[in-house]
Amino acid sequence: MIKEIADFITVTDNYEHPDITMYSSESADGYDLYILKEEGVGRIVEEENVFIYKDDLIDRLCDEYIHGKTPIEIYVNDDLIEDLDLIDELTDRFVDEEEEEREDEDRKYDEYKDDQLCE
Repeated sequence: MIKEIADFITVTDNYEHPDITMYSSESADGYDLYILKEEGVGRIVEEENVFIYKDDLIDRLCDEYIHGKTPIEIYVNDDLIEDLDLIDELTDRFVDEEEEEREDEDRKYDEYKDDQLCE
């Protein structure tokens, strides 16, 4: 499964050269853990990239790793994609921003047209 979001985010379940890896695990005492790993780093920084709450994982991904429109490929195991509702979450966060930008451009164009007609 490959899903492209907003033309620059690719979510895949094919582990071939992703920029970011996301998966779930379980602690020794049975708690769910969510892991975010930057592939170029080589190891997990436990204090920064292991989460107990799903929302923290998505927030960190969006705030720290997705920059502007820089292309990024994110590997996510199948269970976690559904568990996080990741596709919808990323679509809500990034596709809406693009639509707002287009609406602003349309509004600016309409204002410009109105100004030109009034002169």
